Amino acid sequence: MFLSSIFLGPIAADIYKTHQLIANIDSKALWQRRGHRVLVLSERQLENSKEVPLDFQPGEHLGFTLRIRPVSRSHEHESGKIIETQIPVDQMLEKLRLKASENGFSFCDVFASVEDPYILRKPEHTIQLYSMYVVGELNVIDTNQFRSVLRFGIGRSKRFGFGLLNVWD
Repeated sequence: MFLSSIFLGPIAADIYKTHQLIANIDSKALWQRRGHRVLVLSERQLENSKEVPLDFQPGEHLGFTLRIRPVSRSHEHESGKIIETQIPVDQMLEKLRLKASENGFSFCDVFASVEDPYILRKPEHTIQLYSMYVVGELNVIDTNQFRSVLRFGIGRSKRFGFGLLNVWD
């Protein structure tokens, strides 16, 4: 696995264009916006990328960032349309704690902030993507599960820049 920081300029503000650009580089890559840059986690080595060490030890403490979609989904009965409802921060953090325990780590310290929703306008419809940015410290419990969550991400909408668990020591 390789982590790259790519400067996109103003394009980074357009989540759909960024998605298309990253998909052309590596359709399975995870990415996370950082202003006019994106962090890209990929199986492919890109220019100026660094290899991500995966030799974690149980009990190891790491700093992390994560951008997730704090929503619950339900179906409208008549139309079959999917309805998303934004979840309050405290409830989302509780869901994240559960996800962490299922994926080989626990949170030691967490700070979360709700971001303005991203609006994707298409000719036939508009999509609103709610976003929450989480930063803090985690503790590795099960190294195999933890490596898997780093590789595959957490939650929904990974192709739109959500779910990359970015860690450092």
